[in-house]
Amino acid sequence: MPKSKTKKRSGTDATENRPKRSRQSQGGTPVNSASQGGGDVEARESPLQGHKCLWIMGSSIVHWAERTARLDDPQLGFTKHNMSVKWKGCRGLVFDGLDKLMDSMLMEMPKPQFILIHCGSNDLTSEGVTGKMLIEKIQCSILRYQALFCKTTIIWSSILQRRYWHYAPLGAGKKIEKKRTRVNIAIKSFILKNGGQYIDNNNISAKEVNLFHTDGTHLSSLGNSILINNWKTALQSLINSTPDNSLLTLPTATL
Repeated sequence: MPKSKTKKRSGTDATENRPKRSRQSQGGTPVNSASQGGGDVEARESPLQGHKCLWIMGSSIVHWAERTARLDDPQLGFTKHNMSVKWKGCRGLVFDGLDKLMDSMLMEMPKPQFILIHCGSNDLTSEGVTGKMLIEKIQCSILRYQALFCKTTIIWSSILQRRYWHYAPLGAGKKIEKKRTRVNIAIKSFILKNGGQYIDNNNISAKEVNLFHTDGTHLSSLGNSILINNWKTALQSLINSTPDNSLLTLPTATL
């Protein structure tokens, strides 16, 4: 996990409440199918019949989740399902950088069956980026990815709460939390209507001190384990879903 910095930086606490025990709840929401959008990058189809691939892409949350997964199984137990997992987490990534990251992955390897995206939290404190602007950016990119990966399921992992928002004005925690909630609600509705999958990480609360690293931004080992389990629960349901992609409800994520 990243080392806590002693240098003072502008920011704001997400909460002052510190319950002693962690609670866990849902790990996902319904799935349906469709695809649309536009794109401009040519990529290769997977040459391995029956082999599946998952890309997990995003910001430092993905970077540190991979570190935690490597202590046990970076393939998350999906080898038995003939599926490999490719991690791509970039620390400090903002959403504008995700398209370039996606394009580079497309040029390097075959198209995957699943792409799980966890990104957007760093944009919430970006100067000049409103919630509406961020929502529109994410929606445009989702449509583009669905055009580039017409046979791929795009999965959105909800933006997490934080105990401390770096680079935010002091006292802006409640405003940023409302912005985060608006973005998650809008993207959940949008991606489910357009054939994707949404994972609701609401069992990771800023009130739960032991789920966060001492910097208040990244997750602790326990927090990362819960997040990874949310992802695994959702993906397991996708793998086991019926061929006609009928609606299903993902089970509760537990450790």
